[in-house]
Amino acid sequence: MYVNEHGRTIPYRLNDSLWMRSLVNLYAQVDKVRICPTAPYRKKFPQGSATTAWVWPLSNEINPATGDPRWVGSYALNGWMYHGDWTVQDRRPSTTNAFRGEDDIRSPATTPVFADGAWVDTRPKETDRPSRDLRLGVTAETGGTITVITIARHGSGIDRVPKLVTAGSRLPGAINLSFADGHAGIAPLESLWGLTWHRNWQAPAQRPP
Repeated sequence: MYVNEHGRTIPYRLNDSLWMRSLVNLYAQVDKVRICPTAPYRKKFPQGSATTAWVWPLSNEINPATGDPRWVGSYALNGWMYHGDWTVQDRRPSTTNAFRGEDDIRSPATTPVFADGAWVDTRPKETDRPSRDLRLGVTAETGGTITVITIARHGSGIDRVPKLVTAGSRLPGAINLSFADGHAGIAPLESLWGLTWHRNWQAPAQRPP
């Protein structure tokens, strides 16, 4: 894990492919580790969803082996794992809740680092509502919220997931996550608000509808 190697969490480098370039050197330059088999890159739909990979738009780098964009992926970094060095603009939140180092991660077994996602990162808040479209997940209006990861990628079968989920109804499906203590597991979408997404997280008694 990056924090073990460097003694701090990942720097926020918007113009240098965010966390992807920072981590790829730790994985022997293997770009495929960012791709979930259930959500590969698709040229005809180059947008993240429950069944497709996202494409990082601020880079023109090409994977020489495939001819496809290099910086694509099916997983979202927990954005609170950036080092709190982002600029508060373009709807990015205050850095108060960022995990700046290992000492800030007080509940590593419940603190996600990566999760199945429809975008490159996510900074969930306790008040975030889930996506209404569990096939698409994030939209331009909800970018950065928990909607990035409220996608029915696993658990239910995408064909059995309704196109739109009404407010307050139970969320079908599940996602895979990796945690700060090194373990990985699958979690139902309904349980995501009970995890420890940021440094000061207070799990709501009931998730937002």
